[in-house]
Amino acid sequence: MEIQFLQAEYGDANIIKTKAGDKPYTIVVDGGPESTAEEISRQLQALEHIDLMVLTHFDEDHIMGLIKYVERYKGQPLPVDKFWCNCAQNIDLPPEPDISDAGYENANTLAAFLRAQQQLNPSFEWREDIQIGTSLQDGDLRIDVISPSPEILSTLKEEYNDYISKHPQIDEEEDDLDIASYRVETDAKTSIEDLSKTDTPRSVNLWNKASIAFLLRAEGKQVLLTGDADAEVMAKGLESIVGIELPVDIDLMKAAHHGSRNNVSKRFLSLIRCHNFAFTTNGGTRNWYHPDRKTMALMVNSSNRDKQQAVHFFFNYSLKTIQKRTGNLLSEEEKEQYNCEMQEQRIIEL
Repeated sequence: MEIQFLQAEYGDANIIKTKAGDKPYTIVVDGGPESTAEEISRQLQALEHIDLMVLTHFDEDHIMGLIKYVERYKGQPLPVDKFWCNCAQNIDLPPEPDISDAGYENANTLAAFLRAQQQLNPSFEWREDIQIGTSLQDGDLRIDVISPSPEILSTLKEEYNDYISKHPQIDEEEDDLDIASYRVETDAKTSIEDLSKTDTPRSVNLWNKASIAFLLRAEGKQVLLTGDADAEVMAKGLESIVGIELPVDIDLMKAAHHGSRNNVSKRFLSLIRCHNFAFTTNGGTRNWYHPDRKTMALMVNSSNRDKQQAVHFFFNYSLKTIQKRTGNLLSEEEKEQYNCEMQEQRIIEL
């Protein structure tokens, strides 16, 4: 199995090449932001055929490359067998939508292309009901969805206008630049041991809670693709998988929301046993600084961690670029003390 974490700046765009039985099987998850959309769509087109394409949620840093990709096939059949995308396309936006509504506008743009594809190719399968309990089996390849919950998906599709009138549209802890930068500075001065003692209070907005996350099992490997999902939602999703033994051994996990402290929890980490974590970010943008040093602290001190086995943190951008924003994530002494490594590696083979 080969997993490519494309350089999508502060966003996500992932390609998984694996097998279902004896046949090759390609999965694409997300397409990155506007700034990298052209390049990522070109790389996706070079795949020629995609078995499953997943848009985890319709934030700008995940959807734009997929819109650009489907635009390349306007009037032509899309070389994609299955498309998972909870677009929630029937929301009535106000006459003058603000920036918080841009995600829905992008989702509706993508939905229009997918409806056209269904007319061009009746065998094209687009699903908007992806939630905990959704699964896909093809030979020995299996996917089990662990986010979103049915309740969150229902809120996204049916109660959006009421929800946004009562809730913030961005993660509260990160909506102020001064607060965000102060937190980064404070974490840099706090020991790994102290950072790992407590969870961060949950502060995950609806769009990220609605993110599709799934466990992929193929070629004898188990991989977690988490989008920007909430850790507590994913914990419930893992517990719901029939026949799975917890804690589940994970060969590689893509850290949720680019390593944000808001999207990891001690309970979720207690349900997995993992020593390989991938962070997809160039360090973040605006008020976001990713990954969080606290996230890494929770991972190295997870209750299921085998301390004799090294923890590997993989980055799809240079550490110099990332740490220019985040500060030093782990010192050499901490890496030695906690038996962990930081590696710049965009392609991982399992």
